[in-house]
Amino acid sequence: MLLVVKLNLMTKTYSNNVLIDTNHCSTIILGDPNIVRRVNEVGDNNIATCVIVQSEMTFMMEKSQRKENNLVRLTEFLKDIRIYHIT
Repeated sequence: MLLVVKLNLMTKTYSNNVLIDTNHCSTIILGDPNIVRRVNEVGDNNIATCVIVQSEMTFMMEKSQRKENNLVRLTEFLKDIRIYHIT
């Protein structure tokens, strides 16, 4: 069941989790203060993404100039959020 809720910068929740897209993941990793503040309000344990976004983020980091550093940052970010798989 997908519930659409207006949460300022993030707009969809799924099973009590805020489902974020690739753009939100990138801005969180980059430390955008508005998004980070909103994540802190919602709580890390309520942030989620899907395996497609995880793959997009991994691809971006693999192709970046600071590959190793970015992959570490991505891994740290992803271990703290729920990732929904396609079934």
